[in-house]
Amino acid sequence: MKLVAWGFALAILGAAAESPKEFRHAMPLLPSGEEGLQRVELPLEAYRGAMRSDLADIRLFDSRGERLPFAFAGEPASTRPAVVATSLPLFPLRGPAGTTAGDIDLKITRNAAGAIVELRSGASARPGEAPVVAWIADATGLRDPVGALQFSWAPPAEGFVARMRVEASEDLGTWRTVVSDTALAELAHEGARVKRDTVEVPALRAKYLRFTWSGQAPPLAAVLGQSVAGEGERRLQTMMLDGAATGRPGEVEFAPGARVPVERVRILLPQANSVVPIRLESRDDPKSEWRPVASATVYRLRRDGAEVASPPVAFLPRRDRHWRIVADERAGGFGAGPVRLEVAWLPQQLVFAARGEGPFLLAFGNDRAKSVALPVTTLMPGYRAHDEFALRAAGIGTLQENPGTGVSRWPEWIRDADGKQIALWALLVAGVAVLAVMAWRLSRQVQSPPRGPGPPEGR
Repeated sequence: MKLVAWGFALAILGAAAESPKEFRHAMPLLPSGEEGLQRVELPLEAYRGAMRSDLADIRLFDSRGERLPFAFAGEPASTRPAVVATSLPLFPLRGPAGTTAGDIDLKITRNAAGAIVELRSGASARPGEAPVVAWIADATGLRDPVGALQFSWAPPAEGFVARMRVEASEDLGTWRTVVSDTALAELAHEGARVKRDTVEVPALRAKYLRFTWSGQAPPLAAVLGQSVAGEGERRLQTMMLDGAATGRPGEVEFAPGARVPVERVRILLPQANSVVPIRLESRDDPKSEWRPVASATVYRLRRDGAEVASPPVAFLPRRDRHWRIVADERAGGFGAGPVRLEVAWLPQQLVFAARGEGPFLLAFGNDRAKSVALPVTTLMPGYRAHDEFALRAAGIGTLQENPGTGVSRWPEWIRDADGKQIALWALLVAGVAVLAVMAWRLSRQVQSPPRGPGPPEGR
C-alpha cells in the first residue's frame, strides 16, 4: 500500500508541475505581429535541456504563468517550388598545355560587393595565349541552393560529345567534387539536332564552381544556375562533433549532448588519401547495446590537384545521445589525427496560440512532466496538410536557467528501467524491510530482563 501511495504522490506532483518555475530552462518566445496562431522552430537548447526523450516536457507559458495550447507541426511539403535561373559570371582558367586546374596560380580581382570581376591564371599569363584548362563560375550572388546547371556554347559545325567534371569551393583553394563525370553533347544529322546541356546537382550550396572538360569540346559561353527558391523549410541544421577514442582500435565515439533527430552525418577523416569502410552505430543510454545505423565507405582523396571527399551518409532520423564509428580493420584505421563528425537534422516546429499577455516563455526540463501537446488538426480549425508552415514564424530569445527547481530524476529512472530491474529492486527493498523488522524484534527480546522464579506456594 505504501508503494502505491508513493506512486500516486509522484503522479500528482508531475501533474501539478505546470508553472515556469517548475522547469529547469526557459527561453523568451517572441511572437511576430498580432496573429493568433504562429509557429516556432525548436532551438538546439531545447533538445539539450529537455529531460524527456519524447519532448513531453515542452511547455509554453504567458506572463501570468498560464499554459498556452500548442501542437507539434508535421513534416514540410516535399514538393519543389518554381525554379529560378540566374546567369553566373564565368571566367576561363588558362594554363600551359598538359597542366591541371589545381596546378595553376590564380590572380583575383573583386568589386566592393566581393564578387569576382577579373580572374587571371598566374602572374605572367596573357589573355588568349594559353589554352583553357577549366572554367570557374562565381556563385556568391545566389541565396538558394542550386538544383541544376545549364550550359551554353557556340554551336559546333560537326557537333561534339564530351565529359565534364563539376567541383565546388568556398575559397578557390580547396575543391570538392560535386559531379565526377557527366556527358554533355550537341549533335546534328539530316536537319535534326540533339542537345544535352544541363547537369543536375544535389541541392548545391557553394561560392564558386569549377567545370573541367574531358575530350574535345567547344568553349563555354554562359552558365545558368537553376536555384530552388523557398526550399528553406527543408534546410537541415548541422553540428560538428569531436571524437573520443575508446581504446579499441578503429573505434571513435561522439556525444552530441542533445536528442536531436539526426538524419544525416558527414565523417571527416584526418588524413588525405584515406579510404575507410565504416559502420555507424548509435544508442541513447550509455549502458545499452549499440544499434546499427548504416554502413558506408568514407574517403578523402586528392585527384588532379583537387581534394575529393565522400558524401554524407543519410538514414531515417534517430534521437540518440551517443554515436560510434567503427572502422574496418582491413583498412588500417582512420589514420593519424582526430576524426570529426558533422550531424544534421531537421528541427521540429511548434504551432501555438498566442493567448494572453506577454512576455511568453518556452520552458523545458522537468522529468515529471507529461505531454500536453494537442494534435495539429485540433489546434488549427479546418486544417489541411502543411497549413502550419504558412503561419508567421516567432523568434526565440536567450536561454534562462532556473536552478531552484527541485526536479527529481526518480521518475525518469522508473521510465527508463525495464520490468526486471523494477522487480529486482522491489524484492531487494522488501528483503531489507523484512530483515530490519526481524532485527528490531530480536533486539527487543535481547533487551527484555529475564523473569525469575515466583515465591513458593503456601507462604
